[in-house]
Amino acid sequence: MKKKIIIAVAALLVIGGGYAVLKNRNNKDMASVRLVKISNENISENLKFEGIVNAKKTYGLYKKVPMMIEEVKIQPGTMVKKGDELIRFSGVGTDGFENTGVSNIFMKLEEKKLEVEVLEKQVIELERREKVVKFQLDNANSTAETMKELLEQDGVSSLEANKYITDAALKDLEYNNVIQDISLAKQRLKIRSNSLNEELKEMSQNMIAPENGIITEVFVENGMMAVPGKPLLNFASLDGGLEVKVLIPIYQSQGVGTGANVDIISKGSLEEKKYSGKVVSISSVAQVIKNGNNEERYLTATVKLDGSQGLLPGVNVGVEISGTALNGINVVDAFSVIEENGKNYVYIVENNRARKVEIQTGIKTLSKYEVLNLPEGMEVVVNPFKVRDGEKVLVK
Repeated sequence: MKKKIIIAVAALLVIGGGYAVLKNRNNKDMASVRLVKISNENISENLKFEGIVNAKKTYGLYKKVPMMIEEVKIQPGTMVKKGDELIRFSGVGTDGFENTGVSNIFMKLEEKKLEVEVLEKQVIELERREKVVKFQLDNANSTAETMKELLEQDGVSSLEANKYITDAALKDLEYNNVIQDISLAKQRLKIRSNSLNEELKEMSQNMIAPENGIITEVFVENGMMAVPGKPLLNFASLDGGLEVKVLIPIYQSQGVGTGANVDIISKGSLEEKKYSGKVVSISSVAQVIKNGNNEERYLTATVKLDGSQGLLPGVNVGVEISGTALNGINVVDAFSVIEENGKNYVYIVENNRARKVEIQTGIKTLSKYEVLNLPEGMEVVVNPFKVRDGEKVLVK
């Protein structure tokens, strides 16, 4: 009898020990979570948006003459310094363009050189003519003055005197016409000469960065022909300063005004950085953006930054525009909220299981969400990305 009792007790101990081991093993498999309470606080009615950093000065870079592209050395997103080589062209650094596949460019260049030479000869010829006509004009004026004096003394007839006076007037007109022809010829020569020199300079240089900046778009490839005046790439200047553009839904635009203080939070790095600025302008015309079957109307706000060290054009940032202070509203920390398909969710714990709950939000800041449909004091999961709906959890 005693032996049976001892065996039964041993069996219970084994079962209990196994249950404890199984329980510990199950606890290890559970996700550990921490909880935080929805609190009633005073917060500012700050408006939270997404924005994009823009360079104040952006422009296209192009060639003024047609040239064959030999090598594109940059791509969108490349950061460059002033003087960096961006695009290399065939023929640059050689004696000519005859053997570079662009001999027609060379021929046109020779034609323009010949045109400049012809204009230079025309100017020289006109200047020679001007000296001759000036000598003839001086003689005609001298003779006309003599004839006027003789006419006063009745030494010549008025008909004869008027002939010399008229000849002097005609010679003066001829001289003025020559002077005008010289001026026009010099203007044409200057225009053609400047154009030729500019083309020669263009054809002797590869494309370089005019200042520190970022390449935002590239429109050409190796082997393509550069079309005069057509941008080969778009360039965003870093030397001209940065600003932030923010799309604001129409229904929220009344809460935003020029002069409002703004906090900018940089994203995409392990260490977030915060910048300050002010709203300097708001567009008066709405922009319509389609999202599936829905259409939303937005105004564009421009934010001037107090400092932009570390920011780059094209980077998305968080934007918080300050507004009116609100007292006594229920809030939850932003890192406890999951955003999915335009809706907001938190996790609560019921019977040791995580349950996903949709929340209705009001005011949003970069760190707090106003909760409209959950009471003050309700506990929500701090680290919601560690759990799934219905999963058993271990509350720390």
